Amino acid sequence: MKSFNYWLAFFFITTLYSCGEDTIVDSQQPTDSITANTLTIHFDHTVDGQGIIYNDIRYQNEAGNKYSIMTLRYFISDIRLHSYSGSVVKIDTFHYRDIDIPETRSLVVKDVPNGQYNYISFIFGLDSIKNKDFALPPTQDYNNMEWPIPMGGGYHYMKFEGRYILAAGDTGSFNTHTGRLKTMDGKIHENFIHIKLPYSAFEVKDDNWEMQVYMNLNEWYRNPHQYDINNYGPAIMNNQQAQQQLKENGADAFSLGFINRF
Repeated sequence: MKSFNYWLAFFFITTLYSCGEDTIVDSQQPTDSITANTLTIHFDHTVDGQGIIYNDIRYQNEAGNKYSIMTLRYFISDIRLHSYSGSVVKIDTFHYRDIDIPETRSLVVKDVPNGQYNYISFIFGLDSIKNKDFALPPTQDYNNMEWPIPMGGGYHYMKFEGRYILAAGDTGSFNTHTGRLKTMDGKIHENFIHIKLPYSAFEVKDDNWEMQVYMNLNEWYRNPHQYDINNYGPAIMNNQQAQQQLKENGADAFSLGFINRF
């Protein structure tokens, strides 16, 4: 109970303070609360330019796997706004995205300092500080993202699930689940991903901004590793080779859709 209360306070108390070169903005705001100097980030999805259509085996990855999309849920955390001067605005919060829940599409950050920002970065998943057992409020959504304690505990970073055509021609299920893994040798592999979003420069000057961030689902299976679903089967949570390949591939999964002043 003490651990839950501590982390609940950590995630949801909103503060603004500065520390040396860095400014900390700890803020996760509902999308109907818009004030001056907000940054609204929309998280959307594509498969090599195609829109997302549920339960239709219409997509194909680099390895030739034909697949459908049934579930897509993930965490984004530790967003950073990097200025041309070298200072960094740290948005110390997390965002849960579920394509079944339209309200999770957007994160609104309030009280963004004026400045010229060169690019933004974030963590895909949760770092070792935030990713604690039972740290998040016990909602059904967060409970469904829990990662088994014997495998490392904390939460899934992503649940990407669907159906695909097996090598034999039948259909089967796949679960592209990522998270922290404790291997048999006792080593902890954090497996979260540092994402740098190119071409995301903007200047805040007593105004509001919105940004669209795309995840291309096929990038999880493409570069630098051609990830063949047939090689790993439906269960990869206890497979660090699969987790490592997805970690390395995921570094290229995100791109900027648009960025506008509004």
